[in-house]
Amino acid sequence: MPRKMKMKMDDAKMQECWKMHKKCMGWKMLVLGILVLANSYWNVVDWATFIGGILAIAGILKLLMPMRK
Repeated sequence: MPRKMKMKMDDAKMQECWKMHKKCMGWKMLVLGILVLANSYWNVVDWATFIGGILAIAGILKLLMPMRK
């Protein structure tokens, strides 16, 4: 297979992966925004505990996410 053709296929894969990554980040931001609004409205926990909980959940999710190549 010619090198240029292989590079174009890799570029298409990279574009597809990038779009999926952007969509995933958008969903995460939407969920985070909903959680912030819910905590602000109902005042379930104080803000320091809320931010600590969100950071802990984000760390756990990053540990569990599979690596993409």
